[in-house]
Amino acid sequence: MVNMKILIYILAAALILPGLAFAAASVSISQSGADSNSVMQGRVFTVSVAGATANAQAIITSYPAGFSLTGESFTKTASSSGSVSWTTTVISQKLSGQTISVSISGQGSPETATSSTFNVITAPSISATVSPGSASAAQGSNLALSLNIVNSGETSARFGTITVSPSIFSVSSGCSPSEISGGQSAGISCSIAVSPSASTGAQTLTVIIAPSNADSITKTVSVTVTAASSETPGTGTTGGGGGGGGGANTYDKGEILRSVTQSLAKGDVVKFNLKGQAHQLKLANLTNTTATFNLSSSWEVFSLRIGQEKRKDFDGDGSFDLAVFLKTIANSKAEVTITPFAGTVPVSATAPAEAPKETESSVPQEPSGILPGEQPQTKETGKGEQQLSAGFVLVAVLVILITAAIAYVAWDNSRKRKGKEKQE
Repeated sequence: MVNMKILIYILAAALILPGLAFAAASVSISQSGADSNSVMQGRVFTVSVAGATANAQAIITSYPAGFSLTGESFTKTASSSGSVSWTTTVISQKLSGQTISVSISGQGSPETATSSTFNVITAPSISATVSPGSASAAQGSNLALSLNIVNSGETSARFGTITVSPSIFSVSSGCSPSEISGGQSAGISCSIAVSPSASTGAQTLTVIIAPSNADSITKTVSVTVTAASSETPGTGTTGGGGGGGGGANTYDKGEILRSVTQSLAKGDVVKFNLKGQAHQLKLANLTNTTATFNLSSSWEVFSLRIGQEKRKDFDGDGSFDLAVFLKTIANSKAEVTITPFAGTVPVSATAPAEAPKETESSVPQEPSGILPGEQPQTKETGKGEQQLSAGFVLVAVLVILITAAIAYVAWDNSRKRKGKEKQE
């Protein structure tokens, strides 16, 4: 009978204790825009308890220096689901290796639950420079800008798309940083479209840089809007260096701020300005596979096969300023793309001897500066895995105890039966 009672007690414990183990409460912290395992100094974050007994009393008993609550008590009552939160928590000091502990009353909860270790670090703080500080752009054209954004805080600065104003300007491409780690900087390229209906004359472009987890800043650029450039074919330019006589055309592109493409017959000329300097590119000769050009500003003659490009450093500063790309030759005309480089393209980064024909990657592109986007995330830290492991260990121990008890009862009954047989 005594043995049977022992077995019943063990079975009851096996049913009750696992439930208590898995009901163990946990403490976690969370803050929008924070880095993993950290919170931002002086910014509100949330302390949460889960897995407590329904309506249990929870008290914050251990916390870092500089910890405070606004309009909340350190003592709260858990909900019917066993959860409770403090949502006005702030820590005013920079600290490392911190935890928060909560004392919880009620069956099924530990006396104290503690969060995982976290650090208290400074929030993002950004500054920026923009170049050029002033520029000229035609109606309907694009203006290339370069931004250098510095994050002097410790938490990563997280971005959406940088915006511009007034409405005569809009972001055409680029201007999309994703994240800048604490203490780091990032170079961003932006292509800003100028409305075809923009008023000519002096305008102020405002660039608004607004991280999701830091204060925004604005930068301004003085823009002189000029009338849209016009093409003037049929001006009778004659072809030198193998040029094509009185039927040649001249195409005036004005100041170029983005890639322009033009079909040229032998002897045709493209006139354009780059950084205030006048240039002329003349198609001097043409075969089925090769085009020969005269570039008047550098007194240079060069030939390109289809899919090749020529890059030029006009001012000798070690960075390319322009690329001429031969896209196709058809119907006795060469299709040429001229691309200005807004950023710094080192002369050491020379173009390949021959680019693949008619592929999208072979066409010079404006630097985009687009980085993979990333939405602000809420970072949490808790102790669920430790609780789950502890529960499995407890179940294993109970299974061993139950098995041992059953074996003992069977052995004891067998021993008593043999004793009775010997007495008989």
